[in-house]
Order: sequence, then C-alpha cells, then structure tokens
Amino acid sequence: MPDITPHTAVLGARLAAHLLRRTTFGPSKAQIDSIAAKTPAQALAQLLVFNPISSKPIEPVSNATWVDTIPTPATLDDTTMRGYIIGWMMDNMRMDDSLRSKMILFLHQNWMVDDESWSSHNIYDYLKLLEFYSLGSYKSLAKKMCRDNRMLIYLTGYQNTGSNPNENYAREFLELFTIGKGPQIGVGDYTNYTEDDIKAAAKVLSGYQYNLNNASLDPDTGIRYCNATASRHSTLTKVFSPAFQNTSITGTNTVAGMAVELN
Repeated sequence: MPDITPHTAVLGARLAAHLLRRTTFGPSKAQIDSIAAKTPAQALAQLLVFNPISSKPIEPVSNATWVDTIPTPATLDDTTMRGYIIGWMMDNMRMDDSLRSKMILFLHQNWMVDDESWSSHNIYDYLKLLEFYSLGSYKSLAKKMCRDNRMLIYLTGYQNTGSNPNENYAREFLELFTIGKGPQIGVGDYTNYTEDDIKAAAKVLSGYQYNLNNASLDPDTGIRYCNATASRHSTLTKVFSPAFQNTSITGTNTVAGMAVELN
C-alpha cells in the first residue's frame, strides 16, 4: 500500500518539478529551484497566491485594446479579434507561476462554450469570469454563468421567454455543469432532478438577453453580463420536485424579482 504519511521535508528538485507540471504550464528551471527549497505546505501557499491578469488583449496593428469599447456591427463576428483573445490568454497562462491558469482551464472544461460566433467582447468577459472565480466558490460561479453573455449565446438562452421556453441551458446546467444525472428511477426522473425540474428551471432563467452595449455590469465582478427583460420573463410560479425539497419560487414581473428568483 502506498505511504500516505504527509511529506513535511523540503520537496527537492524532482518533487518540485512533479508538482509544477501539474499546477502550471511549462515551469522554468528557476521556478523549479524556487519550489524545491520549500515544504509542500509552503509550496501550495505560494501557488495559491493569484495575481489578477492586469493586461488586456491588443490589436497588433493599432497596438490598442478594444475589449472595453462598445461592439459595432463590423466587429460582432470578429474572427481575428477572437483569435487575439485566445492568444492573449494562452500567453498569460504560459507566464503564470500560480495555480490560477490551471484552474481557469479546469473551469473552462466544465463550463464549455465555443468561440465560433458573435463578438470577441463576450469571449473576453467569459474568460475574465473564470479568472475571477478561479479560487472562488463554484456555486457563485454557477449563478454568475447564468447571466454570462457567451454562455447565453452558446446555449441559445437568449431565446428563452416566458411564452416560449427554451430548455437548452437549464438542461445543461443540471446535467453537465452542476449535479449531473443519477440513476433513472422513473419516466423523466433521474434521481437528482426530473424533466419537470428542467422545465421549472427554464422558467426561472427566462427573459435574459445578451448585452452588447456595456450597459449592464455585474456588481460583484465588474464584468459585463446579460440584460434582464421583465416583459420576457415567466411570471408563473416555478415548482420543483422532491429532489429540490419541493421548492416553489413565486413568479415576478420585475427585473429585481428576476434576480431574487435566480438566487
């Protein structure tokens, strides 16, 4: 049986390299030497110090950023700009000597979106949201992702209205992003949630539309998020199954009420 006694001595070069290969991207010799002189507890404390990414992607011809501006029709499908953002993030990951970038990648693999369409601005905002919660609460990230422009576009949540529900995001939220299916114990009953729970969740999530004009900033993160439109929201009471303790959420016809429902 492997020895599970905690390692309290300094790591040394071999174990330091082993740790850094799993927590960073391509560690340098200087990074390995720095960690080699530390105990595991000291090394982890250093790896968990996350410095925010202060740079912004730039357009190389003008040498200027564009992500804080309001998108124009000409830049809504800006394939080249999206490429610059991916390059910017990969460059930051390569230089990062903390666990932050590996956590961003981990969260991206869980909260998968595409980069095939629409404005590069919402790709940037999506990555900044993952960065913000890279050492934070997964539950809080799950709430924020419900209003992320990139996710709203990717899973067609902007088409979800009270009169015409779209269940795409609600289904993926439960099945892939959070609790997952359990054993199927009946028609439409997957132990952890039911098909009726998906319908109820879709009603809670109705009425949100993508934000392209910088009008809506999340008060907690300062990142753009989608607009809440009360006239498109379901005012019905949302009733969940015993898997959610038979929770009942009263419908609303106000933007403030939509936020209460989402919480």
